Amino acid sequence: MAVCPFCLTDVSDGDVCPACGGLVGRAGGDEGPLGGEAFLEDRTGAFYVTEDQGERLVVWWSWYPTDEEPSGSDGAQSSDSGSDVPPVREGVYLGRRYLAWPLPKRTLASSGAALPIERLLDFLSGLSGTCELYPFEIIIDSDGNPGFMSGRTQSVPARVPGNLFAAPERQIGYESDSLTRDYARSALLYCALAGRYPTGVFPPPNPVASSLTDPDLALFGALRSERSARIPFDEVKRAYTPPSPLRRTLSVVWALAGSAALMGFGAALVYAAWAYLH
Repeated sequence: MAVCPFCLTDVSDGDVCPACGGLVGRAGGDEGPLGGEAFLEDRTGAFYVTEDQGERLVVWWSWYPTDEEPSGSDGAQSSDSGSDVPPVREGVYLGRRYLAWPLPKRTLASSGAALPIERLLDFLSGLSGTCELYPFEIIIDSDGNPGFMSGRTQSVPARVPGNLFAAPERQIGYESDSLTRDYARSALLYCALAGRYPTGVFPPPNPVASSLTDPDLALFGALRSERSARIPFDEVKRAYTPPSPLRRTLSVVWALAGSAALMGFGAALVYAAWAYLH
């Protein structure tokens, strides 16, 4: 049995998650601090899914010995618009720190599309740190509010080789900056809307739509590989934010006024032509 590293769905057969389409790596490597095998490993550590005292847990085991773990605030994740989900267990195993959380029932990849778009955009905008979270680390609670597994930091030059939610330049050791953070936010937004990660030639967030919408074009612009060509996440947020009732009312008023003006202009032309002929 394998576990999808994006939405934490059990995958009994094949290498593609049936829930979100994520590529599933086979478990392997050392046993985790509470048992189980790693379903995802990166340069900052490894994640495990295990069962302890009848409860399924997702466990992160740091690569670093406790006395060598880098310090720094750049990788520490937090959000102004989400609630942290604290670990239920933590400790030291074989000289390394570990944290454990209850296996979430709903994550960004599996349930993000059901969230109100304003709530999702506010949460992603409020993320600080590198913003290079895996989608399963963002948990959707029973009230539909996003939060994330707290207490873990990431302080290495690049989160993980091949991490599909990090900007391409992060794969070759670029420091985290506003452009890489905006890329990560946009990648997480795409994952929430499309239920899959943006890699290769990826489809629009709404594959049944007959054409790309302006918000889709903005999101694709934010996921460009060229740093200088990327659209800031704030522009993506504005594109996806529904207009306020006042703005919609004004739009209708202006449209009606424009139609009335055109009709009046047309009537004036007809009258002028009639007067000229008579």
